[in-house]
This record gives sequence, structure tokens and C-alpha cells, in this order.
Amino acid sequence: KDGTGYYIFDRKLTAEGLNGLWLRGVVSEEQGERQSFGIMRIALVLLPVLVVIASAGGYFIAGRTLNPIQKIAGTARKIGEENDLKCRINLGKGNDELHQLADIFNEMFERLESTFEKEQQFTSDVSHELRTPMAVISAQCEYTLEKERSVGEYEDALRVIRRQARKMTKLIDHMLD
Repeated sequence: KDGTGYYIFDRKLTAEGLNGLWLRGVVSEEQGERQSFGIMRIALVLLPVLVVIASAGGYFIAGRTLNPIQKIAGTARKIGEENDLKCRINLGKGNDELHQLADIFNEMFERLESTFEKEQQFTSDVSHELRTPMAVISAQCEYTLEKERSVGEYEDALRVIRRQARKMTKLIDHMLD
């Protein structure tokens, strides 16, 4: 009309209870274009803002998700570099898969630490047990060789050496068994 175009919406409503009702609307092309441009302007402003918010939220969520993995890797690295099996992974309370993995690693570290402590104790005990007979054998040899001895004294010295050698042999056999 008068060089202006209009959009007309005219529909009969057919839902139950709406018999005989019509929905009608009329909008000029100019008003439709203004609304379309308004929506586009809003979209052009809001879309970048929403992308920034979504990116920041994703970064925050990813950081919180990966933080336990970084703690696990950091503790494992520290244990490897410092040879300190007393370190444990401390993620706090939780029941998810990462907390279960940390608990399993902690149990493994405890078993390794216990095994190494037992090995160190064993090595210390064996060292002591082997050094004692060796000291006796060495002292007996030194004493016997200091001066000329009688045949009986040489025999006594050899018996002491033999007794200590047998003691060491039994100890070595016991260790290997």
C-alpha cells in the first residue's frame, strides 16, 4: 500500500478448544528489516562475547580436570629424580578414576619402599655376618704368621680358619637358598 510492502500472517487455529479463532498479524517490510538488522547487531555483539566466555569456561574446566594428572606426573617425576620413595600423591578426597589411580600408585610406592628397606636391611645383615668370620680368618692368619710356630699351633690355627670358612659357607648357602 502506497509503495510500502507488508507481511500478513493469517491462520485459523485448529487446536481443541480454539474453534473459530484466527491468529492474524500485519508487519511492514521496513519494520521487518529493522528487526532483522537489530537481531543481527545483537548477534554480532553477543556471539564474540559468548565465544570468549565459552573458551574461558572450557579452559577452566580443562585445567581442573588435568590438575590431578599434573600432580601425579609431578610426584612420579620427583620420586624418580630424588629417589625418594616416601613421596606420595596427594589429591585429597575423591572417588573418581584419577583418585583411584593415585591410590594405586601410592600403594605401589609403599610396597617398593618396603622392599628397598628390606633389601638394605638384608645387605647390612649379610655384610656384618660375612665380615665377622673374615676378620677372624684374617686375624688368625696374621697371628700365626708373625713368628715361627710349632706344628700343633699351625694345626690349631688351620682348625680355626677351617671353622670360620665353614661358617661362611653355611651362611652363603643359607643366603642363596
